[in-house]
This record gives sequence, structure tokens and C-alpha cells, in this order.
Amino acid sequence: MDRSALEGAYVAAVRYLENVSTRRVGASADLASMRAELGGPLPERGEPADRVVEQLARNADPGIVASAGPRFFGFVIGGSLPAAVGADWLTSAWDQNAGLFVLSPAAAIVEDTVLEWLTDLFGLPPGTGIGFVTGGQMRIPPASPLPATQSSPASAGTRRRRGLSRRLLWPSSSATRRT
Repeated sequence: MDRSALEGAYVAAVRYLENVSTRRVGASADLASMRAELGGPLPERGEPADRVVEQLARNADPGIVASAGPRFFGFVIGGSLPAAVGADWLTSAWDQNAGLFVLSPAAAIVEDTVLEWLTDLFGLPPGTGIGFVTGGQMRIPPASPLPATQSSPASAGTRRRRGLSRRLLWPSSSATRRT
């Protein structure tokens, strides 16, 4: 196995994280320069993986927002602490599917353990279920009013809070619900 692409990614990631607290928070590139550096036609031939990783790290750098740094106060993005990055690298390298125990006993048990921890941490009732999905954050903002208003978007009836009425639009349906 040629390790050069992985080693190049490691070097670029460590360099970024070591300097994230002092680098400019906002991106320094504009749309045109990012398109020039990262866009273009599909190449006719592939390039060595280590070269692709090195070019990506170099060319994307001006368009990277320092959201992992201590001076970023925009959105809650996530974390790139060394433990989180290392675990992410392992999950990418292992390429496991936790949907069934037989597909990856390790991943299935990790999900079970995280469920137990989150249930305990948030004081959730025994028997609480959980599902880990990619892109799950895309559904959270529209659904976030749900617990405060009614048990599900399909529930009948309305609920008025302090005499005020709110409208909620559910992306999975064109129906408007009054709460």
C-alpha cells in the first residue's frame, strides 16, 4: 500500500490544526479564485493520490473558514479536536456499516454504547431509541419546534401557548400545521 496520500493528509491536517488559533477566521478567497483553484473540467487522466491530496490542501486553504478555532463564533459546526479527527480517520479507513451486527460487530456495539451514554447524560427514559444518520442535521431545524408543540407532525388538533398561535411548515408535507 502506498501511504503517501494518507501521510500528506496527516501533515496538512496537523499543520492546519496547529495554526487554527492564529489564522484568519474568515476565508480569504472569493468565489472566482476558489473556482479557479478547485474547479475546472474533469481531467482526462488520473494523478497520483499524494499529489491530489497535496493540491487539495494547498488550493482549498484560502477558502477554509477557521470554524475549528477558538475565535469562530458563527455556527455550531462540530469539533476537530485530535481525538475527534483521529476517530473520524479510523471510521473512514474502516468503512464499516453499523446497520446490522453481522456487518460490523464493533460499529454496532459502539452505537449501542453511545445510545446508553446519551440516554444517561440527558436523563432519557429507559427504552429510548436512537438512530445515527449522515445528514441528520438537515432535518433538525424544521423539526425542532416539535417537542414544544405536539407529539408528531401528523398529530391531530392544535395547541395554543399563552394565547398565541404559530404556524409550522413541515418539509415532508405541503400541509401547514397550526400550533
